[in-house]
Amino acid sequence: MIKKNIFFVLGVFSFLLGVLGVILPLLPATPFMLLSSWFFMNSSKRAHTWLLRQPYVGNLIADWQTKKGISKQNKLISIFLIWSSSVFCFISLQTVILKLVLLFILASSSIFILTRKS
Repeated sequence: MIKKNIFFVLGVFSFLLGVLGVILPLLPATPFMLLSSWFFMNSSKRAHTWLLRQPYVGNLIADWQTKKGISKQNKLISIFLIWSSSVFCFISLQTVILKLVLLFILASSSIFILTRKS
């Protein structure tokens, strides 16, 4: 019972981080949504069902859980949004090392997305 409660709280927390990730350019939304799905799946069937019914993330999570993949269209949209939303951050960074770190994060995220099954 305690484990389920902890997982539920962690699911809510990761869901909120995912929502923030939609707004903030360097915080990825998808991993937090997948994590919240896993926590809800192991703590509350009702919360997990609610998450799967959400219009923007439900189908993506269901595809990931059943097929371990991302559709080609969602791959293209994700990569476009990752890179386009990070342009301002890249321009505003003054330090070369921070720009390199940002490029590494962007490239790593893109490679991860592109190497998933379609």
